[in-house]
Formats: sequence, structure tokens, C-alpha cells
Amino acid sequence: MGTITRRQAGDRERLCETLVNCGTVAYTRGDYAQGDRYSLEALKIARQIGYSHAVTVLLGNLGEIATDRGEYVQAATYLQEALEVARRMEHRDLISSTLDNLGRIAMEQGYHEQAEAYLQEALEIARQIGRHRLLCRPYSIRAWRADSSSSRGRACPRPGMVLFLQRDYKSVIIILQEIKARIAVQGSSFTY
Repeated sequence: MGTITRRQAGDRERLCETLVNCGTVAYTRGDYAQGDRYSLEALKIARQIGYSHAVTVLLGNLGEIATDRGEYVQAATYLQEALEVARRMEHRDLISSTLDNLGRIAMEQGYHEQAEAYLQEALEIARQIGRHRLLCRPYSIRAWRADSSSSRGRACPRPGMVLFLQRDYKSVIIILQEIKARIAVQGSSFTY
């Protein structure tokens, strides 16, 4: 059933999910204007029907896209709302990933103390819920913050992701093995 048919059928939750998927496809193609239209329409519907999980995910996605565009004020607005909804839902995975994204924005703007506060909380939650994927992200940001001698003169917010996108899988594996080894050695006292 397509987007138009779902609109006609009144299946608003499925319509919301379809619009989210359409937005993802549009963003992937580089059509950010269309991706924004789909995502904002889905967000409007999700809010109307009280679909809190979709609201949080959409706000998070919109925040990440705005961050990638350098629109930090808009990104922070989306992500702060996503964090509020995730906290109301007590969804620790979404809370941690949203805090991670807020940390990225703070890092990009040079607000290192605020970034560290967001990332410390994200890391603590990731530890509590055993989400190793989330453990790697805040660690990577902090590690690269310490290395301010990057070629562009600023820290890379997600070295593992950058290497992955560059298809440097061997380096990604090395980073992950280093993190795994540190966790194994230091256990619950592991600090980044």
C-alpha cells in the first residue's frame, strides 16, 4: 500500500512509518528538501497520534541532518525535544544516543565542557544497558578531542564512522579491538 493509499485509508501509524522510510530514501539520494518534507509530515502525524517512539526517532534524525548541515541551533532544538520525549518514555537507548548527538553538536561548536557532560551521561547509560555500540561512540569523540592535531585543525567527532564511510574497515576493526581490550582489562571501571 503506497503513501497516497495509506493517507486515504486513515492508517496514520503506518502512514507515519512510510513517510519516515520515504524521508530516509530521499536523504540517502541527497534530496534533503524532500527528506525534510517527508520527515516533518511524519513528525506532525506522530505528534497527533501520540506515537512517542516515532517522535523521538524523527527528532533525532532531523537533529543529525541539521548537525551535518552545520545548523547547530536547529539541531539542538530537535535533539533537546527528542531527549525530553525519550526521558518521559524512559527509553534509555534513545536517551543515550540523543545525548551522544548533543555531545557532537557541542563538540562542533567548541563547547567542550558541555560536550563532555552529555557524553559522560551517554556513556553511563550505555554501560548500564550493555550497549557496546553506544559505548564506542562517546569514547571515540573524547579520544579524538584529545588529538587536536588533525589535518583540518579540529577534532573529528566520530573517527570510527568516518573510517567506515571511507571503507577503511581494517582501521575500524583495529579501533573496535582496542576498545574491546580496554573494556576487558578495566571492566566496569573502564573510562574513556
